[in-house]
Amino acid sequence: MSTVLLNHKGVSYTYTNVELITILNNLDSSGTYYTYGINSIIFIRLNGQNLLLLDNGFSINHKLFELFTIQYDINNKFNLKFVHINTSLEYDIDQALLSVGYSPPLGTVPITNLEDVFMTIYTEFDSRIILPNDVVKDTGIFGVRPAEIKTLTQGKAILFSNDADTFTINADLTNKDGIGFDVLDENTQELRQILPLTGLTGELNGNHIDLNTNILNYNNPNSIDIIDEVSQTIKNLGSSETISLTEENNKITFNVVLNEPVGEEGNSIVNVVNNNYYVKKSRQLNH
Repeated sequence: MSTVLLNHKGVSYTYTNVELITILNNLDSSGTYYTYGINSIIFIRLNGQNLLLLDNGFSINHKLFELFTIQYDINNKFNLKFVHINTSLEYDIDQALLSVGYSPPLGTVPITNLEDVFMTIYTEFDSRIILPNDVVKDTGIFGVRPAEIKTLTQGKAILFSNDADTFTINADLTNKDGIGFDVLDENTQELRQILPLTGLTGELNGNHIDLNTNILNYNNPNSIDIIDEVSQTIKNLGSSETISLTEENNKITFNVVLNEPVGEEGNSIVNVVNNNYYVKKSRQLNH
């Protein structure tokens, strides 16, 4: 397909879509407003899809190009807006033509076709090879440049495989060796649920799950608290003259040591049976 521009001398110039797409994309990528072609033709970028072809050899067009910036405006005639370079005032095409002296015998306004003033617009329809998405680096343009996909890199525990039709990304996750429960089901590659129980709460902190203990002392006014509820630690247990502590197999045993007073007179009030200490009962005798 092609676009034809007729100049003020009656000479027509034909441009293929590939040529115009290339010009439009070069202007777009460089952030340039226009470029000169041969035979006094100027190509003006209106937006990413529309390119204005203008015969700068026509005196009226030459004045328009010098005094106005030409932009795309869907609400204006031929979708063109003319912004005066010095005053920033906005005109439609008929107003702009009048302001630079377009009148008989050159012509009259309102114009009915852009070709009346030796202009035409090329509109690029969707000529992308592929549609954009997260893995597309460049959508490409038919006949101009190929599409390009971003480079895929393998992160930790990620493996790639592919065949003629499918590209597969595999996660190879395993539990860390050590003491404790596995939070990963290695068969399904899914994480098991972590459920807080009594005295334990879970809190999501970014990419981490914080497990917090919340241990309280038993509410008994006649007892002594063994938990420091602020630091969530157990207070130190100390021995005394009659109490000793022993530890075995992660258990702490309280041992009571009762000693008889030293003396020759009197009877023992402590009875020892199978290493257990009992205080004997006493009773009052009748006189």
